Amino acid sequence: MRLRLFTALLTIVMAGNSAAEVPVVVTDIPPIQSLVASVMGDLGEPVLLTTSTADPHHIQLRPSQARALSDADLVFWVAAELTPWLEHGLQTLAGDAVVTALLQSPGTRIRYFADDTAALDAHAWLDPENARIWLANIASVLSSADPDNRDTYRRNAAVTGAEIDQLQLFVSETLDPAQGKQLIFAHDGFGYFSDRFNLNAVGVIADGNANTPGAAHLRVIKALLRSGSIACIVSEPRQNPAILHTLIDDFPIPVVELDPIGSNLDVGKQLYRDLILNIAVGIADCVNASD
Repeated sequence: MRLRLFTALLTIVMAGNSAAEVPVVVTDIPPIQSLVASVMGDLGEPVLLTTSTADPHHIQLRPSQARALSDADLVFWVAAELTPWLEHGLQTLAGDAVVTALLQSPGTRIRYFADDTAALDAHAWLDPENARIWLANIASVLSSADPDNRDTYRRNAAVTGAEIDQLQLFVSETLDPAQGKQLIFAHDGFGYFSDRFNLNAVGVIADGNANTPGAAHLRVIKALLRSGSIACIVSEPRQNPAILHTLIDDFPIPVVELDPIGSNLDVGKQLYRDLILNIAVGIADCVNASD
């Protein structure tokens, strides 16, 4: 009798522990890892697939990354438009995981690259309003997988959303010197940020896929530079610097290097907010340097 009672109690305890188990979560790029980490809070740390120095568009899965996908219960990624290399891995390695493409979250504001209206711009996290929408989706998916911690996920998403609201107000104030100033971007990767904060992006050197610009396009950019109206050029790491130097060597225009995925920032809950703030401060300082 005692043995049966002990066995029954042990079964109940083990079932309770299983129900409360936090899912194993994998994310694709640092901003997404940061948003998911903010929602999970102290319950767990989402795995980040990409390294800080890697180009998220072109990555060959390493054994450790393949294992992470195989072990995942949940995967949050932007979409195949940003990381096409991950699509096959999700199909072959993460077959049992619940996969969420955040770009497909209802309410997400979508834009298309200026050079090709058929090409979807996947850099949607750079619009903080999209990030707020994604927080709610992340909390919903986590809650479905781990209902015991539903209240924690929803509360963390709400708190982080309120912080992003305050961040947007601060960024708008920070970017006040840039309002009306003409900017050129080395790559069409900051469109969501420019649109949200009403920046005047008059040209991009490389298209959304970072293809090398042709001679005709470079002539257009040089004409803009000669006009004397460009206040700042925004470049990115991992881009070929030779083209940029060829264009700007004859023009005294300030240049700032900014990374849309925050590869120079510490991975974790604060990264997303640091990323948006650093972009704003970098552009504002660059514009001020031209005065």
